[in-house]
Amino acid sequence: MKKLERYLKLYEVVRRLDISTDQQVILSHIVSFTENQKVCYVSNTWLANEMKLSERQVRRLLKNLEDLELIERLSQGGKRILKPGPTCPLAWTNKTGSIGQNSPSTPDEYDLILKQMNR
Repeated sequence: MKKLERYLKLYEVVRRLDISTDQQVILSHIVSFTENQKVCYVSNTWLANEMKLSERQVRRLLKNLEDLELIERLSQGGKRILKPGPTCPLAWTNKTGSIGQNSPSTPDEYDLILKQMNR
């Protein structure tokens, strides 16, 4: 039986944010789960196991990402959902996965926004 390969797409724009590598990985997980208008119900336990961290570390990382408005934590049907927040560059993509009309259109515009976020 062929073993399924799993990988995580770490976006360049996420790598350029002034956040820790662990925060970049968590943000990339959330973005990957929410691609194509899907909902991310991933638990802290799953993230901790996936990243070889404690649940306490995951809670702290999520809180930091939420404080930076890079993610949002919402409740839907009694379950917590995670989604990219308003300052997350990847929240600018539309449902087809391409860059939306309100997104930066040039690398210079991305750089300007990232500089403002990293103050």
